[in-house]
Amino acid sequence: MKMITRKAALFLLMMLVGLLAIAMVKIAGYEAVKTDDHDTINLTGESDNWRLEHYRLRITPDTFMAGEGKLYYKSDPDGLNTDFYQIRVYAVIDDQIRALQGKSVSGDIFHMNLKQITTGSTEGLVLTHEGRPIKLADIEEIYAVIKWREENGEMLEEKISLFNQML
Repeated sequence: MKMITRKAALFLLMMLVGLLAIAMVKIAGYEAVKTDDHDTINLTGESDNWRLEHYRLRITPDTFMAGEGKLYYKSDPDGLNTDFYQIRVYAVIDDQIRALQGKSVSGDIFHMNLKQITTGSTEGLVLTHEGRPIKLADIEEIYAVIKWREENGEMLEEKISLFNQML
C-alpha cells in the first residue's frame, strides 16, 4: 500500500478548502451560502401558532437585504380571521437588539383571513458599533416577533427563533 506524501496530503487539504470556499450547510433551521464577497442565509423557524419559512438575509460589503419570507398560521387550516397582525425581525449585533425589517397590517372595516403572509423585504446598510458593515459572524441571534389580534379582541404575541450563533 502506498503512503500519501506530505505534499500530496497538503494538496488534498488545499483542494478541500477550495471546495469549501462556496459552501452550503443546513443546520438547525438555517441554510447558509458563503462566497468571497457575500453571505446568504435562508432562515426557518416556528412557534406554537406560526411558521416562518425562507426568510433571507443577503450580506455584501455594500448592502444588507432582509426579507422575502413566508409566514404561515398553523393553528387552524382555515386561517386566522383578524383585523391586525405585525411581524418584526430582530438581530442581536454587538449585544444590542437591532430591528432588521417589519410589516404591519390593520384595518377597522375589514377582516383578513390569514393562511400565508409574505414578509416583504428591506435593503440598506447595517453597521456595527465600530461603523463598519456587518458580516454574518457579527450576528449573534436572529428572531421574529409576531403580534396579532384574536377575533375576541385579545392581542397575542409569539417569538420565532431563527438563528443563534451560540447553539
